[in-house]
Amino acid sequence: MPITFPNIDNLPPGDEMDIWSLDPEIGQFVIVGTGKVSSDGNSVETINGGVRAADWHFPSPQPPEDPSGPKDPKEPPN
Repeated sequence: MPITFPNIDNLPPGDEMDIWSLDPEIGQFVIVGTGKVSSDGNSVETINGGVRAADWHFPSPQPPEDPSGPKDPKEPPN
């Protein structure tokens, strides 16, 4: 079922993000869909997936991609 959230982070129109929900069977949050900030910037609306059951749901912006590519996990942080 589609769902709409307020855009409380003031993300720009068109930004896409994961929609997360608590999976009661495993007791963890899982991605259940994708949301997109509306053209007026006021809300985040699902563009696929959405509510599967009455539970906790929230949108979460995806981290920006690093233009230099993935880092070796064995390297120490900068």
